[in-house]
Amino acid sequence: MILITGCTGYIGSRLCKQLLASEYKIRGLIRPSEKVKAQSLIELGLIPYYGELTDPVSLRDIAEDIEFVYHLAGIHSTYHNTYNLYVRGTENLLQEFKRNPKIPVVVASNSAVYSDTQTPHIESSKPITNHPFGEITMEMEKTVMNLSENYAIFRLGEVYGEKEANPFQACSKGITLIGDGMNNTAKIHIKDVINILTKCTKFFPKGIFNLCDDLPVHQLEFYQYVEALSKTTCVQLKKEMEISERIMLSIHGLRTLNIAMDNSLIKQTLNYEFIYPTYKEGLEFLYENQC
Repeated sequence: MILITGCTGYIGSRLCKQLLASEYKIRGLIRPSEKVKAQSLIELGLIPYYGELTDPVSLRDIAEDIEFVYHLAGIHSTYHNTYNLYVRGTENLLQEFKRNPKIPVVVASNSAVYSDTQTPHIESSKPITNHPFGEITMEMEKTVMNLSENYAIFRLGEVYGEKEANPFQACSKGITLIGDGMNNTAKIHIKDVINILTKCTKFFPKGIFNLCDDLPVHQLEFYQYVEALSKTTCVQLKKEMEISERIMLSIHGLRTLNIAMDNSLIKQTLNYEFIYPTYKEGLEFLYENQC
Protein backbone atom coordinates (compact mmCIF):
# COMPACT_ATOMS: atom_id res chain seq x y z
CA MET A 1 0.00 0.00 0.00
CA ILE A 2 1.15 3.55 -0.79
CA LEU A 3 0.77 6.44 1.66
CA ILE A 4 0.30 9.98 0.35
CA THR A 5 0.37 13.05 2.56
CA GLY A 6 -1.00 16.24 1.05
CA CYS A 7 -3.39 14.08 -0.97
CA THR A 8 -5.97 16.86 -1.32
CA GLY A 9 -3.44 19.38 -2.61
CA TYR A 10 -2.71 20.40 -6.19
CA ILE A 11 0.00 17.79 -6.74
CA GLY A 12 -1.21 15.15 -4.29
CA SER A 13 -4.77 14.93 -5.62
CA ARG A 14 -3.55 14.44 -9.18
CA LEU A 15 -1.02 11.83 -8.10
CA CYS A 16 -3.77 10.00 -6.18
CA LYS A 17 -5.99 9.86 -9.26
CA GLN A 18 -3.14 8.66 -11.45
CA LEU A 19 -2.11 5.87 -9.08
CA LEU A 20 -5.69 4.80 -8.34
CA ALA A 21 -6.32 4.58 -12.08
CA SER A 22 -3.31 2.25 -12.26
CA GLU A 23 -4.93 0.10 -9.52
CA TYR A 24 -2.52 0.95 -6.72
CA LYS A 25 -3.91 0.74 -3.21
CA ILE A 26 -3.61 4.24 -1.73
CA ARG A 27 -3.95 5.48 1.83
CA GLY A 28 -4.27 9.25 2.07
CA LEU A 29 -3.56 11.31 5.16
CA ILE A 30 -6.48 13.70 5.42
CA ARG A 31 -6.88 16.52 7.89
CA PRO A 32 -10.27 16.31 9.64
CA SER A 33 -11.08 19.76 8.26
CA GLU A 34 -10.65 18.46 4.68
CA LYS A 35 -13.09 15.52 4.75
CA VAL A 36 -15.40 17.15 2.23
CA LYS A 37 -12.51 18.10 -0.05
CA ALA A 38 -11.29 14.49 -0.03
CA GLN A 39 -14.67 12.93 -0.80
CA SER A 40 -14.15 12.74 -4.57
CA LEU A 41 -10.87 10.86 -4.04
CA ILE A 42 -12.51 8.48 -1.56
CA GLU A 43 -15.17 7.73 -4.16
CA LEU A 44 -12.37 6.75 -6.55
CA GLY A 45 -10.97 4.28 -4.02
CA LEU A 46 -8.68 6.31 -1.75
CA ILE A 47 -8.51 4.83 1.76
CA PRO A 48 -8.75 7.78 4.17
CA TYR A 49 -6.61 8.13 7.27
CA TYR A 50 -7.69 11.13 9.33
CA GLY A 51 -4.95 12.90 11.23
CA GLU A 52 -2.59 15.85 11.45
CA LEU A 53 1.15 15.78 10.77
CA THR A 54 1.60 18.20 13.65
CA ASP A 55 -0.21 15.82 16.05
CA PRO A 56 1.94 12.69 16.53
CA VAL A 57 -0.78 10.91 18.51
CA SER A 58 -3.05 11.03 15.45
CA LEU A 59 -0.40 9.22 13.36
CA ARG A 60 0.03 6.11 15.53
CA ASP A 61 -1.34 3.61 13.01
CA ILE A 62 -0.49 5.40 9.79
CA ALA A 63 2.51 3.20 8.89
CA GLU A 64 0.63 -0.10 9.09
CA ASP A 65 0.95 -2.10 5.82
CA ILE A 66 2.65 0.84 4.03
CA GLU A 67 5.36 -0.06 1.50
CA PHE A 68 5.92 3.33 -0.15
CA VAL A 69 5.48 6.95 0.96
CA TYR A 70 4.85 10.19 -0.92
CA HIS A 71 5.24 13.09 1.50
CA LEU A 72 3.72 16.01 -0.40
CA ALA A 73 2.07 18.06 2.35
CA GLY A 74 2.75 21.78 2.15
CA ILE A 75 1.51 25.13 3.37
CA HIS A 76 2.09 28.87 2.91
CA SER A 77 1.43 30.47 6.29
CA THR A 78 3.26 32.14 9.17
CA TYR A 79 6.83 31.09 9.95
CA HIS A 80 5.61 29.19 13.03
CA ASN A 81 2.93 27.23 11.17
CA THR A 82 5.18 26.55 8.19
CA TYR A 83 8.01 25.31 10.41
CA ASN A 84 5.67 23.08 12.39
CA LEU A 85 4.33 21.39 9.28
CA TYR A 86 7.54 21.00 7.29
CA VAL A 87 9.97 20.17 10.08
CA ARG A 88 7.98 18.86 13.04
CA GLY A 89 5.36 17.26 10.82
CA THR A 90 7.99 15.47 8.73
CA GLU A 91 9.71 14.26 11.89
CA ASN A 92 6.41 13.01 13.33
CA LEU A 93 5.61 11.13 10.13
CA LEU A 94 8.99 9.45 9.71
CA GLN A 95 9.15 8.46 13.37
CA GLU A 96 6.22 6.17 12.59
CA PHE A 97 8.44 4.35 10.10
CA LYS A 98 11.48 3.99 12.37
CA ARG A 99 10.96 0.22 12.53
CA ASN A 100 11.50 0.10 8.78
CA PRO A 101 13.63 3.07 7.70
CA LYS A 102 14.29 1.43 4.32
CA ILE A 103 10.75 2.07 3.05
CA PRO A 104 11.02 4.34 -0.03
CA VAL A 105 10.04 7.91 0.82
CA VAL A 106 9.50 10.57 -1.86
CA VAL A 107 9.55 14.08 -0.40
CA ALA A 108 8.40 17.31 -2.05
CA SER A 109 11.02 19.97 -1.32
CA ASN A 110 11.55 23.21 -3.23
CA SER A 111 14.06 25.50 -4.89
CA ALA A 112 14.09 28.04 -2.02
CA VAL A 113 17.05 26.14 -0.52
CA TYR A 114 19.34 27.67 -3.16
CA SER A 115 20.94 31.08 -3.03
CA ASP A 116 20.61 33.71 -5.75
CA THR A 117 22.49 32.79 -8.88
CA GLN A 118 22.69 33.35 -12.62
CA THR A 119 24.16 29.87 -13.15
CA PRO A 120 21.76 26.90 -12.85
CA HIS A 121 22.23 24.98 -9.61
CA ILE A 122 22.99 21.28 -9.70
CA GLU A 123 22.08 19.01 -6.79
CA SER A 124 25.61 19.04 -5.39
CA SER A 125 25.48 22.84 -5.10
CA LYS A 126 25.66 23.72 -1.44
CA PRO A 127 22.22 24.92 -0.33
CA ILE A 128 22.70 28.42 1.07
CA THR A 129 19.72 30.67 1.56
CA ASN A 130 18.64 33.71 3.54
CA HIS A 131 14.98 33.17 2.70
CA PRO A 132 12.85 31.96 5.65
CA PHE A 133 11.08 29.31 3.56
CA GLY A 134 14.45 28.10 2.30
CA GLU A 135 15.76 27.82 5.86
CA ILE A 136 12.72 25.79 6.90
CA THR A 137 13.05 23.57 3.84
CA MET A 138 16.75 22.91 4.48
CA GLU A 139 15.92 21.75 8.01
CA MET A 140 13.13 19.56 6.66
CA GLU A 141 15.54 17.93 4.20
CA LYS A 142 18.02 17.24 7.02
CA THR A 143 15.21 15.64 9.03
CA VAL A 144 14.43 13.32 6.13
CA MET A 145 18.08 12.34 5.68
CA ASN A 146 18.45 11.65 9.41
CA LEU A 147 15.34 9.49 9.75
CA SER A 148 15.11 7.70 6.40
CA GLU A 149 17.63 5.40 4.73
CA ASN A 150 15.81 5.35 1.39
CA TYR A 151 14.67 8.81 0.32
CA ALA A 152 14.15 10.79 -2.87
CA ILE A 153 14.00 14.52 -2.18
CA PHE A 154 12.62 16.51 -5.09
CA ARG A 155 13.45 20.23 -5.14
CA LEU A 156 10.52 21.49 -7.13
CA GLY A 157 10.50 24.56 -9.27
CA GLU A 158 7.29 26.58 -9.48
CA VAL A 159 4.54 24.25 -10.67
CA TYR A 160 2.01 25.48 -13.22
CA GLY A 161 -0.76 23.72 -15.11
CA GLU A 162 -4.50 23.45 -15.40
CA LYS A 163 -7.14 24.92 -13.10
CA GLU A 164 -5.84 26.67 -9.96
CA ALA A 165 -2.23 26.78 -11.21
CA ASN A 166 -3.20 28.08 -14.65
CA PRO A 167 -1.37 31.39 -15.27
CA PHE A 168 -3.99 32.40 -17.85
CA GLN A 169 -6.71 32.26 -15.21
CA ALA A 170 -4.48 34.20 -12.83
CA CYS A 171 -3.79 36.73 -15.56
CA SER A 172 -7.51 37.37 -16.03
CA LYS A 173 -7.55 38.68 -12.44
CA GLY A 174 -4.23 40.52 -12.74
CA ILE A 175 -0.72 39.46 -11.75
CA THR A 176 1.37 41.46 -9.29
CA LEU A 177 5.11 40.83 -9.29
CA ILE A 178 7.20 42.21 -6.45
CA GLY A 179 10.36 43.84 -7.79
CA ASP A 180 11.29 44.30 -11.45
CA GLY A 181 10.50 40.72 -12.50
CA MET A 182 14.00 40.17 -13.89
CA ASN A 183 14.88 37.41 -11.43
CA ASN A 184 15.49 33.90 -12.75
CA THR A 185 12.88 31.27 -11.95
CA ALA A 186 12.55 27.53 -12.54
CA LYS A 187 9.18 26.25 -13.80
CA ILE A 188 7.68 22.80 -14.31
CA HIS A 189 4.34 21.69 -15.73
CA ILE A 190 2.13 19.59 -13.45
CA LYS A 191 1.98 16.76 -16.01
CA ASP A 192 5.75 16.36 -15.84
CA VAL A 193 5.64 16.42 -12.04
CA ILE A 194 3.03 13.64 -11.93
CA ASN A 195 4.85 11.56 -14.55
CA ILE A 196 8.11 11.73 -12.61
CA LEU A 197 6.41 10.92 -9.30
CA THR A 198 4.62 7.89 -10.73
CA LYS A 199 7.82 6.57 -12.32
CA CYS A 200 9.29 6.36 -8.83
CA THR A 201 7.08 3.37 -8.00
CA LYS A 202 8.84 1.39 -10.75
CA PHE A 203 12.34 2.77 -10.35
CA PHE A 204 13.21 4.54 -7.13
CA PRO A 205 15.78 7.33 -7.60
CA LYS A 206 17.45 7.60 -4.20
CA GLY A 207 19.02 11.00 -3.49
CA ILE A 208 18.26 14.68 -4.07
CA PHE A 209 16.96 15.89 -7.43
CA ASN A 210 15.96 19.17 -9.04
CA LEU A 211 12.53 19.04 -10.67
CA CYS A 212 12.16 21.79 -13.25
CA ASP A 213 12.05 22.11 -17.01
CA ASP A 214 15.05 22.73 -19.25
CA LEU A 215 14.92 26.50 -19.51
CA PRO A 216 15.35 29.01 -16.67
CA VAL A 217 13.28 32.11 -17.39
CA HIS A 218 12.89 35.58 -15.92
CA GLN A 219 9.67 35.79 -13.92
CA LEU A 220 8.48 38.76 -15.99
CA GLU A 221 9.32 36.99 -19.26
CA PHE A 222 7.13 34.04 -18.27
CA TYR A 223 4.11 36.26 -17.72
CA GLN A 224 4.87 38.36 -20.78
CA TYR A 225 4.52 35.15 -22.81
CA VAL A 226 1.16 34.57 -21.12
CA GLU A 227 0.19 38.10 -22.17
CA ALA A 228 1.39 37.53 -25.73
CA LEU A 229 -0.60 34.32 -26.16
CA SER A 230 -3.77 35.69 -24.59
CA LYS A 231 -3.39 39.16 -26.13
CA THR A 232 -3.97 40.80 -22.76
CA THR A 233 -2.03 43.01 -20.38
CA CYS A 234 -2.15 41.66 -16.86
CA VAL A 235 1.22 42.13 -15.14
CA GLN A 236 1.78 44.88 -12.59
CA LEU A 237 5.22 45.48 -11.07
CA LYS A 238 5.60 46.72 -7.51
CA LYS A 239 9.28 47.59 -7.37
CA GLU A 240 9.28 49.35 -4.01
CA MET A 241 6.82 47.12 -2.17
CA GLU A 242 7.74 46.38 1.43
CA ILE A 243 7.78 42.62 1.98
CA SER A 244 6.44 41.38 5.30
CA GLU A 245 7.24 37.93 6.68
CA ARG A 246 3.78 36.70 5.68
CA ILE A 247 4.26 37.88 2.09
CA MET A 248 7.80 36.47 2.01
CA LEU A 249 6.46 33.01 2.90
CA SER A 250 3.67 33.22 0.31
CA ILE A 251 3.90 32.27 -3.35
CA HIS A 252 4.29 36.00 -4.12
CA GLY A 253 7.36 36.18 -1.91
CA LEU A 254 8.87 33.05 -3.40
CA ARG A 255 8.50 34.57 -6.85
CA THR A 256 11.01 37.26 -5.85
CA LEU A 257 13.84 34.74 -5.51
CA ASN A 258 16.52 34.64 -8.19
CA ILE A 259 17.03 30.93 -8.79
CA ALA A 260 17.97 28.75 -11.74
CA MET A 261 18.21 24.96 -11.56
CA ASP A 262 19.67 22.24 -13.76
CA ASN A 263 17.49 19.16 -14.34
CA SER A 264 20.08 16.87 -15.95
CA LEU A 265 20.31 14.45 -13.03
CA ILE A 266 16.63 13.48 -12.88
CA LYS A 267 16.50 13.08 -16.66
CA GLN A 268 19.53 10.80 -16.63
CA THR A 269 18.49 8.82 -13.55
CA LEU A 270 14.92 8.09 -14.67
CA ASN A 271 15.65 8.26 -18.41
CA TYR A 272 12.91 10.86 -18.48
CA GLU A 273 11.95 13.02 -21.44
CA PHE A 274 9.91 16.06 -20.51
CA ILE A 275 6.47 16.50 -22.08
CA TYR A 276 6.99 20.25 -21.84
CA PRO A 277 10.77 20.86 -21.90
CA THR A 278 10.31 24.64 -21.66
CA TYR A 279 7.64 26.99 -20.37
CA LYS A 280 6.71 27.95 -23.93
CA GLU A 281 5.43 24.48 -24.85
CA GLY A 282 3.57 24.23 -21.56
CA LEU A 283 1.90 27.62 -21.87
CA GLU A 284 0.98 27.03 -25.50
CA PHE A 285 -0.74 23.75 -24.56
CA LEU A 286 -2.65 25.42 -21.73
CA TYR A 287 -3.79 28.27 -23.96
CA GLU A 288 -4.80 26.07 -26.88
CA ASN A 289 -6.73 23.69 -24.64
CA GLN A 290 -8.15 26.32 -22.27
CA CYS A 291 -7.37 24.15 -19.23
